[in-house]
Amino acid sequence: MPWRRRRNRVSALEGGREEEAPLEVAAVPSALLTSPQQTEAVAERILLRGIFEIGRDSCDVVLSERALRWRPIQPERPAGDSKYDLLCKEEFIELKDIFSVKLKRRCSVKQQRSGTLLGITLFICLKKEQNKLKNSTLDLINLSEDHCDVWFRQFKKILAVLSVLVEMDLLAK
Repeated sequence: MPWRRRRNRVSALEGGREEEAPLEVAAVPSALLTSPQQTEAVAERILLRGIFEIGRDSCDVVLSERALRWRPIQPERPAGDSKYDLLCKEEFIELKDIFSVKLKRRCSVKQQRSGTLLGITLFICLKKEQNKLKNSTLDLINLSEDHCDVWFRQFKKILAVLSVLVEMDLLAK
């Protein structure tokens, strides 16, 4: 079977060739990084990247060594259309704030085994006031069983490591 280069729809219609994006994150010029958080995010090692629905938006979700970050995916805009020039705010939670994870399923009374997979639910702890914490959840919705399983296993590994680190810190005191 001959090896063919994949092209996007626009370049295929125009007869042009698709440009390949650089694979290295370090190749991003520092002039494009405007904030210290963006510089730190590029420096962190990315463990997983995927698309999930968070709230009502489809988001590009990145799991790194220290945080889970997501940014709403914006549709491509026509050239010169200024009404879509709004910047999307990237949101994040630190992994140390996650205390549990589970697969979210829709179950009916008639089903004897697990139901239809809806996604992953993260149980997180938020600071409400200076000395008060509030439990909250974050739903990462994706109907792909394989995709959610990979993410679920990665979250379980991270939680296991964090719990060992907390135990070691508590025993050292």
